Amino acid sequence: MAEKEPVALDALNGLLKERQRYEEWLKALEGKRAATPESVYLRVQTDYQNRLNDVSGKLAERAGELRASIDGMTSRLNEIRGEETQQREARQEAELRAAVGEYTDKQWKEIGGAWDKELGRLAKERGTVEGQLTELTRIFTLSTKDGDAPIASPASPPAAEPAPAPRPPQSAVPLSARMIGGNRTGAIGNQPPPPPPASAYVAEALRPSAQTPISPVVPRAAVPEPPTLTAPARPAEPSRVPPGGSPGPAPAKSPFDEFPVLRPGASAPSPAPARTSSAVATPPGVPRSGGTQDPRSEQHKTLKCPECAASNYPTEWYCERCGGELATM
Repeated sequence: MAEKEPVALDALNGLLKERQRYEEWLKALEGKRAATPESVYLRVQTDYQNRLNDVSGKLAERAGELRASIDGMTSRLNEIRGEETQQREARQEAELRAAVGEYTDKQWKEIGGAWDKELGRLAKERGTVEGQLTELTRIFTLSTKDGDAPIASPASPPAAEPAPAPRPPQSAVPLSARMIGGNRTGAIGNQPPPPPPASAYVAEALRPSAQTPISPVVPRAAVPEPPTLTAPARPAEPSRVPPGGSPGPAPAKSPFDEFPVLRPGASAPSPAPARTSSAVATPPGVPRSGGTQDPRSEQHKTLKCPECAASNYPTEWYCERCGGELATM
């Protein structure tokens, strides 16, 4: 194979050069076309074109052979590279053995020289195969390239492509005007209704649901205010002025004179009935609201006033009798 490859490469190189020469002749002939009769030009141009087609056909026939040669040389190159790697590692191993004292200096020179020669041979062979592979690849690329298309007889220049028809201009009517036009009803009808205001959502959230029962409001028992102390009513004293005589000296003022309602004998809008057992007025009753019973009615007066020792409900803040503060208890 090594003897046949150069011959194959030379033949292929000759075909490539011949094809290149015909291509150059056709280009030069085209430059002389204006000064040459048409019949003479066509006869010479046809001859060169036929020769070019013949050479291109031969190169196409060798394309398969070139592809096989390229594949074989690629495999051979990989084998050489693998063998070269193995030989280099073997030399490094022998060098290590010599370094630890297994081989003497004389033995290492002989062994190392043999490895160096083998590595040199493999490197040379690898370079040769790489060069041939590069050349085959170049020839294969050129051989598969089609030759220039045959130059036909002069013909009228191709007609220019008609310009594309201009697009109809869009309506200059603005979008708002078009919506107001014939499609106004459809455009407006298709628009979604405006969202309800935010207040509607708030009112809906605050509106009680018919299915949700509302808990009844239990009225809170009213806490009575501390009673107002009123003096007991006294019977009217007879007038001490003797009949027909002048009035005597004015009676001495009492502490109740400062309060007209509390003066003895003074009239009140709604006098309370006098109590014989005590001078303190009875505390007003606790108002009942909502028909509920006063929760204190079930309790006992267990809280005593520190001032008058009167019994009071444990929920009171002030004494019912003297009005003293019970919070200190």
